[in-house]
Amino acid sequence: MRSVVLHVALVLLAACGPGVEEGIPQALDAQRSAVSITVENQIVTRLPGASGATLGYSEYLPPGYLTSTQRYPTIIHLNGMGELGRATTESELYTITTKHGALANIRTSATWKTYFGNKQVMVFAPQSLDNYSPSELRPFIQFIVANYRVDPTRVYLTGLSMGGWGTWRYAHQYGTELAAIAPFATNIGAPGDTLTSLKDVAVWASSSYGEVAAQQSWLAGYTKVYGASQVVAVPEPTQTTTYLFDKNTKAWTSQPGAVGTGSAVARLIVLTGSAHTGWSQSYGTQAFWDWMLAQQRGTTPPPVTYALTVNAGSGDGQYTSGAQVTITADAPASGYVFDRWTGATVASATSATTTLTMPAAATTVTATYRAATATKYTLTVNAGSGDGQYTTGTQVTITADAPASGYVFDRWTGATVASATSATTTLTMPAAATTVTATYRLSTPGLPITTEDQVIGRLTSVTGTTYAYGEYLPPGYLTSPTTTYPVVIHLHDAGETGTTSTEAQLIEVVSRYGPLQLIRTSATWKTYFGGKQALVFAPRTSANWDPTQLDALVDFLVANYRVDTSRIYVTGRVQGGSGAWNYAYHHGDRIAALAPVGANLGGPGPALSLLANVPVWMVDAWVTANAGTAQHSWLRGLTKVYGWDQFLTFPAPTATLTYVFDASNDTWSTQPGAHAAGASPIRFTVHPQGTTDFGTLTYQSQSFWDWMFAQQRL
Repeated sequence: MRSVVLHVALVLLAACGPGVEEGIPQALDAQRSAVSITVENQIVTRLPGASGATLGYSEYLPPGYLTSTQRYPTIIHLNGMGELGRATTESELYTITTKHGALANIRTSATWKTYFGNKQVMVFAPQSLDNYSPSELRPFIQFIVANYRVDPTRVYLTGLSMGGWGTWRYAHQYGTELAAIAPFATNIGAPGDTLTSLKDVAVWASSSYGEVAAQQSWLAGYTKVYGASQVVAVPEPTQTTTYLFDKNTKAWTSQPGAVGTGSAVARLIVLTGSAHTGWSQSYGTQAFWDWMLAQQRGTTPPPVTYALTVNAGSGDGQYTSGAQVTITADAPASGYVFDRWTGATVASATSATTTLTMPAAATTVTATYRAATATKYTLTVNAGSGDGQYTTGTQVTITADAPASGYVFDRWTGATVASATSATTTLTMPAAATTVTATYRLSTPGLPITTEDQVIGRLTSVTGTTYAYGEYLPPGYLTSPTTTYPVVIHLHDAGETGTTSTEAQLIEVVSRYGPLQLIRTSATWKTYFGGKQALVFAPRTSANWDPTQLDALVDFLVANYRVDTSRIYVTGRVQGGSGAWNYAYHHGDRIAALAPVGANLGGPGPALSLLANVPVWMVDAWVTANAGTAQHSWLRGLTKVYGWDQFLTFPAPTATLTYVFDASNDTWSTQPGAHAAGASPIRFTVHPQGTTDFGTLTYQSQSFWDWMFAQQRL
């Protein structure tokens, strides 16, 4: 049982600290903290245990904060999915929370630090544990308001990727407390309703053309506030384009470039291409910050709220008089049942979940319990946990035992449960002794395959194999039981490393670039891979790519899908490129072609004998005239197979070119551009120095994929 007293004097925008003006209520108890504010004009990082906040965060307070009583404009920045988690040290939290946005500018540039100092703005960047949901952000923002001198008319919320989604969702509920929002690279759409809380809140949104649909859906809900329900039309741009919404004419207009001036209440900046980007182009420009810090809300005081304390239950918080509050008693201890609510008038005093009409005063209500006298019945859980004695109606959580090697959980049998196919689920205890049994099946044969021509995710908890992966099966796969198909395996870079808990998260991570990204974002590319009748798999790793685990995944794919084993292709970007090389070094006799697009770990040194006669297309940007890169070390191991035991060195190119190896006489020639023609066993495409996104240049080239699909083992 618990007792929580959460006193929040304002819905959001009232700040506490030294010198709070008369007439603005102060946040009390749970929202006030022992946080010690002694540093200004530099970044300070605070772990939850040290600050009392619900989330760890970094802060920047401008010069003069410690010696003044004024209130300050406040920027709250939300990072992306790659920064989720709970840092355990200040150093780790500092690295995570200053990676992007205003704190990144302040950390890396004295000019930017002076700019934000002169603007007298506070900046806060929390680390989210989940996905920046409103329920997670709300207590943190209330904490900031309660412990720092926030100007309630100038609170700004911005975020990138998942943080952009979090910005939209928080503003959907609490937009009346914000002066402006700036969501970037949001790739999850809006719920569809009118965003009434965002009326007169300025919006600056930006995405690439390939990801703009989600931003369009949110902006459609936003413009409904002004009586304009049409979605802003965005044709594929040839340059950065800004779309401006005029709330008076209820119309969108467009201008070339990134436009930060004018009175448009909303602006959408669309970048060319389909990269997951858009934030650095705004965060790195003064025009964006000038626009944001120029926004200000009206100064109507927030409604008066009163504290509700719910002892031994949930629902406590700050509420206006007359608010209908749902309260729920905590689950009773063993041998007890809920009895009644005491201390205040509720809709049903004997119901564990009921409602309370908030009076115009602080109120305490308490859940009470009594000894249980009802008959208990025996629940037996075979091959799992949750057995015991329970009264009728009790919600019992049951969990299947971990499966033996080679098996995965299948379903529960013997009784009705909430989800028969979930290893952990609940059972409502009937008025009789009950037995429920966990059953298992082989993890490889019998993988359910019911979807084609779209991207889906497969978690290891379902497949039992070494890596979770995204998959694409071409049209006709389900109705062609005797046909075998070529396979593309794409390995991601270090930025996508991590663990996966949901299929949606898995799909988002493994399709940020590469073949699945093309299939998800382009009908033309989806038709191309469908026409090639290709199976595409993109696994996700939590560390460096392991060749043994990758080979186990290949075994699993061959066992569960109709794979043409003479046409298995492996490609990857940077860390994924090194993973592709390492897999080919150990298991090159299984693949028909190899395409490392960059690499960050070098080769082991010996000849890559298993890659004899396997076509290899390497891609990278020029780094040095010496043979000092990871790609060079792998290349030397490859050319040893053909009797050429040297490092390939070459000057910096002024334009993209391809080095082509002639195995018949151990010579190299060059061809302009990314050269796909010919039967050379080795080709190395080199982009000019400083080219950072050579992966997109490669994967968006049809000649690259035509070359790959033309390869076949003899």
